[in-house]
Amino acid sequence: MDKARLDAGMVRVTWKPPIPQENGSPIRILVVNEDAVEATLVATILGCTSPTRFTTAWAGNAAEAMARLESEPFDICLLDYWFDGLTAIDFMDEMGERAVDVPVIVLSGDEDRSADLEVERRGAYDFVLKQELSGPAMERTIRYALARRRLEADLARSALYDDLTGLPNRRQFLLHLERAAERAIRQDASVCIAFLDLDGFKAVNDRYGHDAGDEVLRRTASRIECCVRREDVAARLAGDEFAVILEGSRDRAVVDQIIARLRERLCEPMEVGERTVAVGVSIGLAWFPAEASSIFEAVRLADHAMYRAKGARGRRGRDAVARAGGA
Repeated sequence: MDKARLDAGMVRVTWKPPIPQENGSPIRILVVNEDAVEATLVATILGCTSPTRFTTAWAGNAAEAMARLESEPFDICLLDYWFDGLTAIDFMDEMGERAVDVPVIVLSGDEDRSADLEVERRGAYDFVLKQELSGPAMERTIRYALARRRLEADLARSALYDDLTGLPNRRQFLLHLERAAERAIRQDASVCIAFLDLDGFKAVNDRYGHDAGDEVLRRTASRIECCVRREDVAARLAGDEFAVILEGSRDRAVVDQIIARLRERLCEPMEVGERTVAVGVSIGLAWFPAEASSIFEAVRLADHAMYRAKGARGRRGRDAVARAGGA
């Protein structure tokens, strides 16, 4: 970067009104560079770029940069390759350990192929030579990085969430389960797993069609979310099967109250188009670690308990509940 282009004592950056992103917000950029002059030059280049506008902040050392990335909602980090006695590789490794998920574009004064490949392996969105910096080039690099980011977010969401209901899918459910088990072991706490299967759903599909069935599933998901607590996780596993992870309560009476709300709410009739339809629910429960040596053993027990509940619905009505420790 040619510092002769900039007199730090004389530069005056005129900020124009930011043009918002797709979500209506300005593009928020953290410039990480120990050299205030270089950081100001980068901000100046971005501030004068058209048509996209940016809001820029500066961090001059690694501790400040990490603290700001962890606490402030930045869209992009422009990271100098050498700064504060570290390389971008060191800093990105630390970001990974701290689960700081902000797109990084690395700026370097040296055309170093090995460094380029190393930061790419760590997830950098680009490796830009400082001597090639210009407004249009930086605007394009950032625009492409944000477009890639949006695509990655869409792909991640489709991989982890159910398109129909918006609930976590089976894969995300299993990830939540592993974390819940770790917390339970660490905190000497309990996790209750509830498996729910709708009764009479096939009849709705057969009689009124799949559009009506989809609406029932969406309404069911919404009702489940209304019945559980903020810290609980509700998921759609497949078809008309749902599950809930209930964490942090040693008092089984609290879980019993949640299950009672679910039984009552899910069996209420719902308006689907011009029709009123009703389904029931069978629920199976299992506790970790009280009833299972592993969280996945608890999943198996909850699933078996749910099928016992379905078998008992003829005696108890269509909202039966069965527990791993007994019906």
